[in-house]
Amino acid sequence: MDNLNPKTIIFFIAISLVTGSFGFVSKYIIDSITKVNKIGDLESKIEKLNENIEQLNKKLGSTDFKVEINENEIFYIKGKLGVVN
Repeated sequence: MDNLNPKTIIFFIAISLVTGSFGFVSKYIIDSITKVNKIGDLESKIEKLNENIEQLNKKLGSTDFKVEINENEIFYIKGKLGVVN
């Protein structure tokens, strides 16, 4: 999320004004904001999925089963399911 740092945005705008590439920089900033919004949507879906997994864990008796998202926008599942007798 560092690419949305206000100092970074101001720096890119200043460079773009000097070089005349404001359109490119504007697109970069808009793409960055869109990317953050998509990550936010994904994180909210993962939170809901985690809630469902917790309910499933209670029914199955499994432990340490979680869906996570890392800094590279890749989510993965860790843990193991319990055995239902």
